[in-house]
Amino acid sequence: MGNPAVDVLVIGGGPAGLSVAHRTAAAGLETLLVERQPEIARHVRTSGATATTTVLEIGAPPETYHQLESLRLESENASARFAVERTMSIIDVRGFYRWLEREARAAGAEVRVGTTVRGLVTEGTQTTATLEYRDREPEQVSARIAVDASGYRAQPSRAAGLHAGFKRFGVGAEYEFHAPHAAPSEAVLIVSTRLAPTGYGWSFPWGSERVRVGVGVHHPDVTVHPRVLLQRLLQEQRKFSLGLEHADAFEYHYGLIPADDVAPRFADNGILAVGDAAGHASLVAGEGIRIALRAGQLAADAAVAALREGPQSRALERFAQMFHREFG
Repeated sequence: MGNPAVDVLVIGGGPAGLSVAHRTAAAGLETLLVERQPEIARHVRTSGATATTTVLEIGAPPETYHQLESLRLESENASARFAVERTMSIIDVRGFYRWLEREARAAGAEVRVGTTVRGLVTEGTQTTATLEYRDREPEQVSARIAVDASGYRAQPSRAAGLHAGFKRFGVGAEYEFHAPHAAPSEAVLIVSTRLAPTGYGWSFPWGSERVRVGVGVHHPDVTVHPRVLLQRLLQEQRKFSLGLEHADAFEYHYGLIPADDVAPRFADNGILAVGDAAGHASLVAGEGIRIALRAGQLAADAAVAALREGPQSRALERFAQMFHREFG
């Protein structure tokens, strides 16, 4: 008896992977998404800022995002405020990702959590992966196309020779607060070489008197841990009017995002890389979620075309062309 077989194996349950799984399943392809965490978005790795048009275009429920009215930029010596009504939102990361999961399942995708991929082997038109579970014996599954949406480590992409991995990262540390005195509809970005060298600090409200306050820097441009800088920022939060008086921290987040150039190749021999696994985020624009969702759609379209066109198809290679045409 052979290995279980699917059309598309998606590795990673972030926005890129869930976007791929939803679109390939909706197109009628047998799609399996595997996520190593015991549930989608168990650990939050992002501050959740994105364009309001993104959540509106995909029809996200209003309770999964919080629209802002203003953005305040702060430095050590100056301050400026800008209106951002209907252009900037902060998502409920868990609520939004789990809504994406429900949408993927409703489209027909199978989602397995607590599942780790150990190695990909491609022979001819099939890729075989070993799946390791928390509560049962490993198994092998074969797929006609494998999609690496595993994040900055990009182990499947590196193993397949798509690229050599990343050496420069945006590294962020963040606390979530219940902060009744923080402005409920104003985001704050803090630029300071003392508090956030090679990066910036932020304060992002996301509804119900909750706010995410963090610091991000570039490694290895600097070696200081962002949590050290975050503690310094919190000690001086009154200077920037963050409204954290009587605030209670209830969660800590830490995450990395590639800060190198976009990967030189996104596709080869039945394997696609998407999202952070392909370096698709833009730290200059502070965007990862919007690009990941759209890149997932483009990768899914390439996969659908490749399987419909047959073994001689060049559709997977067109994924990179479509991405660069849209994002530069």
